[in-house]
Amino acid sequence: MGTVTMIVGALMTVNYLYALSLVRKLRRGEGVIASWTMPPEEFDRFRGVERARKTRKNNWRMPRGDWPSGLPVVFSANAVLVGDTYFKLLGKGISRFCNVRIETDAVSSVEFAMRLTVHSAGTLNLTARYRGHLRVPIAKVASVQAARVMSHFQQVIAD
Repeated sequence: MGTVTMIVGALMTVNYLYALSLVRKLRRGEGVIASWTMPPEEFDRFRGVERARKTRKNNWRMPRGDWPSGLPVVFSANAVLVGDTYFKLLGKGISRFCNVRIETDAVSSVEFAMRLTVHSAGTLNLTARYRGHLRVPIAKVASVQAARVMSHFQQVIAD
């Protein structure tokens, strides 16, 4: 039992260190296709709209604390870092996005329609598809960067 625990612990540590290296690269600006900073008052409005939403809930569990210097949003070719939360954005695979659009609300956002497909193991061959949404707020001054993000990820879907 101890060996299994050590192996699982080692694999989790390697996975954590890999994810940490990806986040650090984005923060250094490596591979960035667009970035902006959400001013605190705009982020508060966005957070209020998201909390009041009854349908199409956001998969991003937003931070409760304030971001006094603004919430950083950084997109790479296949991921987004929103504050301290990293999301992989793949157009193919078990967990993928199948649509991207601009959601216009009190604060605009880039919305990814996400799909997770799970296949059962065993004698029954069952497939379940779960749907979700990831909305990332767009700063008012970042319309050009948001258009670049839309163009890039629409191309990912088309390929």
